[in-house]
Amino acid sequence: MKVLGIDVHGTYGTAQGIAGLFALFGWVIVTIGALIALGGLAASAPFNVLIVGLGVGLAALGLLQVAAGQMLRAMVDTADYARQSLLLQLAVVEGRTEIDLQRPFIAQGQRPSFIAPTDPARAPQSAAPAQPASDISKGLSKEAIAVLQRAADKGYDVRFSPDKSSVILKSGSWEASFSSEEKIIKFGQNLR
Repeated sequence: MKVLGIDVHGTYGTAQGIAGLFALFGWVIVTIGALIALGGLAASAPFNVLIVGLGVGLAALGLLQVAAGQMLRAMVDTADYARQSLLLQLAVVEGRTEIDLQRPFIAQGQRPSFIAPTDPARAPQSAAPAQPASDISKGLSKEAIAVLQRAADKGYDVRFSPDKSSVILKSGSWEASFSSEEKIIKFGQNLR
């Protein structure tokens, strides 16, 4: 596959800048701590140990800040690499022969696409023509409607999918889709 527009770092420019400033300030603190420690060596006897200890402690805190800045930079780099890996995987699934990482979702001469293969020979073998979705909202039994009402009474968000092919139940971060009346009734048996 031909990859164009390689931009390894660039998606999170602000975070990269903050990580660099964080590390820079850490190095400034290390330098100040080292200067204080060196100054403590020249101080009079009762205070020199205290001043050297203060300088060494300050330098250690500066090194921790440098490490924190480098960890932030590593997290941002990981996010950039994960994005590029995902884009390359999508291009392979779509059957593309080249991808421009600056404009990843536009194949040459085509409109943006996520799943439609540009090369029919590379289409997944299991791909079947899409069947029209049936409208589950019509013909639900009284028992299934009672389950959905009980779920709503218990605080679940109950709604139909946009094409009305399934019922979506959501509670907090949990979400489930039920495409048949039998599944709704089975869910109702477990609903306490």
